[in-house]
Amino acid sequence: MNTSFLKSIIYSFLIDPLFYFCSILTVIYTSFSFFYLNHFFVLGVGTTELDIFFKAISISCIIIIPLLVFRIRYFIFDDSIPLNSFSKLITILFSVFVAAIIPVLVLISIPVTVNVFGFVDVGQFISGFIGIVLFILTAISFVIFIFNFFNKGYIALLISILFLIVFNNIHLIPLYLKLNSFFNFFFKQFSFAWHFSSFENGIIDTKDIFFFLFTTLIFILLSIYAEYKRIGKKIDFFAVVLLFLSILFSVITFSKFYKRFDFTVNKQYTIS
Repeated sequence: MNTSFLKSIIYSFLIDPLFYFCSILTVIYTSFSFFYLNHFFVLGVGTTELDIFFKAISISCIIIIPLLVFRIRYFIFDDSIPLNSFSKLITILFSVFVAAIIPVLVLISIPVTVNVFGFVDVGQFISGFIGIVLFILTAISFVIFIFNFFNKGYIALLISILFLIVFNNIHLIPLYLKLNSFFNFFFKQFSFAWHFSSFENGIIDTKDIFFFLFTTLIFILLSIYAEYKRIGKKIDFFAVVLLFLSILFSVITFSKFYKRFDFTVNKQYTIS
């Protein structure tokens, strides 16, 4: 990661009204969802559960992250930057992450304030925050890949939003279509929201952590491949195959070490 390059991208965010629009939109949408859908101000009905809070943040990312990447698309397409593809893409990914996490940090004030007047499950908050960090990283890596692949700003923007909607809701298809067990399993495994749901409920599942980390890595590698193809740089096919086989082996290996931690205060999801 190049510090000077990182600072220049972050500075471009700070002077751009689009960044502030995205941040304000995230804060308003999440705040409204939390207080309204939780019936917070309705006596005897309201709740302080944070699942809706984190779900709203993840939904806002479907629009916000493509817009943030769209803002710095010229850095993605600029082949004159004196960095190798990996360093360049990692720096861009981290800069977008910083821009996307700022409104999330602002939103932390909501559960902190609510805890003064009621009860907020600290464990659920911690797991939800970890989950939203992983969700944002995966979404950013995916959108960067789409921009690298299509190489046209507005088309990439629309396609990335469309695909994020699909990946976030694909697990719902079996509810409306009669499918066999294989497709039910397939749609759930490729759904961002399905893997994120455990975090928002106060559960940290190692399978979900591995999903987000390995998916992020795969999209970064695909972005490098797309950039190499765009600039006409030769790709070592054997090295690519070996790398993906290594990732596949790692996924299979880590999936065997399955742990599920219930972070909720009352251990709601732990069998006594």
